[in-house]
Amino acid sequence: MKKLVLTILLITLFVAAYSQQKTIDSLKKLIAAAKEDTARAMLMNKLGVYYTNSKPDSALLLAQRILQISKAAQFDKGEAIALNLEGNVYEPKGDYTKALSAYLKSTKIAERIHY
Repeated sequence: MKKLVLTILLITLFVAAYSQQKTIDSLKKLIAAAKEDTARAMLMNKLGVYYTNSKPDSALLLAQRILQISKAAQFDKGEAIALNLEGNVYEPKGDYTKALSAYLKSTKIAERIHY
């Protein structure tokens, strides 16, 4: 019985990991093909969400890149999501000061644009 449960658990984990990798690969292709900066920023945010727990450094780099793209395109919603992603990276690391700062900046922008 224990072997059966262990086997089912391992298969489930493998399928979940494979599925997530396919999603990540698909997002990377969509990002490369995106013609508009706003679309690229939103797709990069989705990728960053996937990376938040598994690759926080990559998620942070994505957040910073999204912020750059969004500022250049004057895309306030992109700035808000980038800062929120940044907070989501810092919080689990225990860097609550940076997380709170990012969350507050994100909230301020979101309130201003009614997002």
